[in-house]
Amino acid sequence: MGDRALNRSTWNGSLLTTLGFLINPEFREAWDISDEQYQQITAIREGAEYMTSPEYLAIEAEMNRQLNDPPLRNADERTRMDKFLEFQETLSTIGWEFRGNVLDSLLTAEQKQKIREFELVNMSEWRFKSFHSFEAFDLTDEQKQELEAIKKEFEPEFERQLEDFVNREDLDNQMYRMVKAEYERQTGIDLKDFQNLRNFRMTQYDTLRAKMLAENPEFKRMHEEMTAERELFAVQFRTRMFDVLTDEQWNRFQELLDNPPDYIKAWRKKIEEAAKEAGTWQPGPGSWRPGDGIPEQYRLERNTRSRFPRGE
Repeated sequence: MGDRALNRSTWNGSLLTTLGFLINPEFREAWDISDEQYQQITAIREGAEYMTSPEYLAIEAEMNRQLNDPPLRNADERTRMDKFLEFQETLSTIGWEFRGNVLDSLLTAEQKQKIREFELVNMSEWRFKSFHSFEAFDLTDEQKQELEAIKKEFEPEFERQLEDFVNREDLDNQMYRMVKAEYERQTGIDLKDFQNLRNFRMTQYDTLRAKMLAENPEFKRMHEEMTAERELFAVQFRTRMFDVLTDEQWNRFQELLDNPPDYIKAWRKKIEEAAKEAGTWQPGPGSWRPGDGIPEQYRLERNTRSRFPRGE
């Protein structure tokens, strides 16, 4: 429920998932995040201040009332659990929205601009993103309305994929437990320590997970199945969004993708080298490679597509 709420928050424009990169000093430096800001952001991400908000307390009280009063009190365990999870998703949503709003207030306009640009450069990396990344391009009100309409059109498919993502979490959890166990065996580092766990998750997990995918045929099959479905949705959604950009914005976008800042190049190289080492670097013909962001076919067809009226 928490993962679903977090991904929906990201879809609606939250920076929460992107800010997870702040554990890396090079990202804090590139985005001009001060030590004080980083401490505040970390406290907000890990804190539970939202649990004292009137909205949260009201939902929690209603959950307890329904679960302890007839008919749910006398219902079967499955029915009670379904209702409990329904309330938990609502509570998780309140928590993520609260954190997202506070985080947004801590960042300057310039910092948000850099973070949104990072999201744009790495659009092909994210499973769930929304048009809010394009806020880096000073969208007009008319463009925002057009993008909001596209988002609404894709909402049912987003929810379907989100449900599918949650239903497949058991596989990811199983892999995560196995990767943690292997990492602890190799290094002797105790991941019960929270800071050790965070460092592992941000710096070692992806490499070890890639190795496992390369060595386990069933995990690889499931991964490829999920990736193919994700990329189809991503291409359709993003292509519609690209059509809304003016030529000036489009040129800025291409320049950003083709010539990203040095810290992004270094980050990409690190991921690519880890994937090559694990034997999982196999982009197919015409597929979206990490950092590409735009299918080559769209680049070629851009001038003949019906799109948002262009500026000078």
